[in-house]
Amino acid sequence: LNQGVHIVLGLFNSILINRFLGPSLKGEYAYVLNIVNMLAIVLNLGIYQSYSFYRRKGIPNIKEKYVDIFFMQFILYMLIGLGLSLFFQKIHLIVIFTLTPIMVFSSQLGFITLVENINLRNVLSMLSSVLYSLSLLLVYLYASARFSLIAGLLYFQEISFLLLLIIMFRFRLHLNLKNIDYRLLKGTIAFGIYPMLVSILTALNYRVDILILKLFVSFEELGYYTLGVGLATNVWIVPDAFKQVLFARTAR
Repeated sequence: LNQGVHIVLGLFNSILINRFLGPSLKGEYAYVLNIVNMLAIVLNLGIYQSYSFYRRKGIPNIKEKYVDIFFMQFILYMLIGLGLSLFFQKIHLIVIFTLTPIMVFSSQLGFITLVENINLRNVLSMLSSVLYSLSLLLVYLYASARFSLIAGLLYFQEISFLLLLIIMFRFRLHLNLKNIDYRLLKGTIAFGIYPMLVSILTALNYRVDILILKLFVSFEELGYYTLGVGLATNVWIVPDAFKQVLFARTAR
């Protein structure tokens, strides 16, 4: 049901985004978003991949220890991103530098909740997607086409999902570095580096074409291409639903 809702909303969002932005701005949007997605995979360091492994070992407060590590990463990446944004001051680069840490943190907490309670996590995911679609519809009806506006909706979607996860799962976020289990951190990085490499290679398999095309074509032509690719990628959401449910049932 969750993935079915995402497919319907994905098609709806795709129509609105393409009609709102037009081919040229859509090409810019797709290009930046692909860079953000791939950077998020790399900067994740695959740490969250080890959560179910260490959870089964019965380590006390394991969820809290992982959340502390994730929050430390988020703060570090965001400080670096803000510093780079002040230095470069270009809208595309600012989005890349500041949206990436948010997406890293969102995917990490999302994985924890996938293991802990997939049903609640799916409800929150659907709610976040519906809020994004409604916001996109309002922007489409009442605003003029701007890259910064559609990028702002991405921030809204990721931050709203993050806040829902933090509130409903009662995650406690600490800034104290003494709370970090550095021995666990070392183990999670060692565990996660290979899954991270597999994930980035898989992402490149489906996304590197957009980065390569940008070297040879305009943003307008890239916009037409990404429209077709975006519609096609909605198909793989269906088998992905079974993967998530099976993983959640076996991870514990």
